[in-house]
Amino acid sequence: MTNKNSIDVPLSFEHMMSYLFGKKNYHGLVGAVSNKCWKRDLVKINQYIKKSIDINVNSDRLHRQILTQVCDRLDRKIRKAKIIDEMNVAFVES
Repeated sequence: MTNKNSIDVPLSFEHMMSYLFGKKNYHGLVGAVSNKCWKRDLVKINQYIKKSIDINVNSDRLHRQILTQVCDRLDRKIRKAKIIDEMNVAFVES
């Protein structure tokens, strides 16, 4: 990390985000990214995962509910986080 207010984003992350959300939205997302942008991206990834669960998971109601509750908890933790380390830990622990 360059400093506590940003995170160094590798080219592989740019490729993943471009694939998920479109090249025009994430082309050039390499290098130092601010806390605000990193939080926005993690929230967006989590929302994408939750939407994918709703669309693709063919299971009983209980298991779908458990998965979406995990996504909801993660969303709250990411939004509450103040520093990048807290955001990353929330994402990994979920």
